[in-house]
Amino acid sequence: MPNTHWADPFNKPPGLRSVDVVKLAPLLANTNVTHLRLAGLAGIHHTHEQPGFEATGMIALAAVLSARLEVLEIPGNAIGDKGVTALAEALLARPPGVPPLCLNLEVNSIGDTGAIALARAIRVGKLQQLNLNHNWVGAEGGEALASALAVGRSQGGPGSALRVLSLAGNNVAERGAAAFAAALQSSSELRTLNLYSNHIGTEGALALAPVLAGTSLAELDLSYNYIDANGEDAAARALVAALRGGTSLRKLDLRWNHFHDCRCGAPMRLRRAAVRQSGLELLLERRSEAEEAE
Repeated sequence: MPNTHWADPFNKPPGLRSVDVVKLAPLLANTNVTHLRLAGLAGIHHTHEQPGFEATGMIALAAVLSARLEVLEIPGNAIGDKGVTALAEALLARPPGVPPLCLNLEVNSIGDTGAIALARAIRVGKLQQLNLNHNWVGAEGGEALASALAVGRSQGGPGSALRVLSLAGNNVAERGAAAFAAALQSSSELRTLNLYSNHIGTEGALALAPVLAGTSLAELDLSYNYIDANGEDAAARALVAALRGGTSLRKLDLRWNHFHDCRCGAPMRLRRAAVRQSGLELLLERRSEAEEAE
C-alpha cells in the first residue's frame, strides 16, 4: 500500500492531538510497554493542520511515565519548553535503579528553557541517549547540556550516563561548542556528539580541536558549521594537529564546511592526518579531480 503521506504531502494521515493523548495516557499507566513511539508531523512540512499533541498531551503523558519504559520517541509533536519541562520533571521522579531512558525529541519547538530542564535529568543519570535535532536550542541551552555532561560519578552523585547526544540543526554557536569542549575533558560516558549545522564557526572548531586527543568520543559530527569560512586555515591546522596527536575517534564528519576555500591544501592535510589514525573514518566532501591532484 503506497505511503500517501510522502506521495501527496496534502493528503496526510491524521496525527495524534492533545485530546487523543489525554485519553490514551491513563491506558499506558502500569503497563509493561518498554518502547513507545508517538510520531507527529508538526513542523515537518511547515503546515498547521497537524499540530501534534503539544504541551497538553506531553503533560498528560509525563504523568503516567512508566518505570519500565526504556525508549520514548515523540518527534514532531510541538511539545515546546512547557511540555519538555514536564517530561524532565517526570524523569527526575523515576525511582533509583531504573535504567536511563533513550529519548527522541526532534522537531518539537524546544528552546533553551527546555534544554536546561533536560540538563537536570542528564546530570543525575536519567538519560542514556538524547535526540534534540532540529529544535531551537541556543548557546545557553548548549552550555547547560554540556555542564550536565561534565558531572561525573565521582562527584558524589550518580552523574551523567548519557552516551549519545544529537543536536543537529540547532544554534549552540561558538559558546556552546566551547562548553562542550570543556565538558569533554571530564566526561567519560559520552560516545557520540552530533553538532551538525549549529553555527559553531572557526572559533568553535578551535575550542574542540585540542580535546580530541583525550576525549572518550567515538563519533563527532561538525558538518555544515561555517568552519574556516573566511578562507583562513586556523581550524584546519588545529584539527590536523589534534589528529596527529592521536585520538579515540572512530568517525569524524567535517563535510560542508569551507576547507576547500583555504589556500593551504587543508582537505589533503586533513585526509593524510586521518589515514595515520587506524580505524578513523573521516568524512570530507571531494571536489574535482584537478583540485584533488593539487
